[in-house]
Amino acid sequence: MKYIIKESQYDRLLENKSNKMQIFQDLINGKLEYIKKHCDEYNADNYPNDISFDSCDEVSTIENIRVSNMEYSTSTHHPYDESTKKTLIILHLIIDYDFMRYKSYDSVIWDIKQMLIKSTGLPIDIHFDVNNIRKDFDW
Repeated sequence: MKYIIKESQYDRLLENKSNKMQIFQDLINGKLEYIKKHCDEYNADNYPNDISFDSCDEVSTIENIRVSNMEYSTSTHHPYDESTKKTLIILHLIIDYDFMRYKSYDSVIWDIKQMLIKSTGLPIDIHFDVNNIRKDFDW
């Protein structure tokens, strides 16, 4: 018996890495927009509890967050017990920012990581690099 499937279904069946990276890219873009939206109009009455105040300071300079790579890490808690095997998804991100000097983005990455874990249910870790897109450093 033969089945006719679409190319997108075929990619999902074979777990295409670029397809998964695009899914995480879309999720991160959505989470970044969520943080920016709530930070622009926040006050004490409507401030969401999944965004830190530090994230609002950091997100104002972020232009874009790109998924540059994705890898898996498998570990076991007990070396002789395969039932404790856990797979961790490690996302490598590049933060494009526009600011005069280096700024820490730990809080916004922490918030995005927690949102991704909550929305996907997957064990995720994030490593990131920064890229200053500002070319004019005149004060």
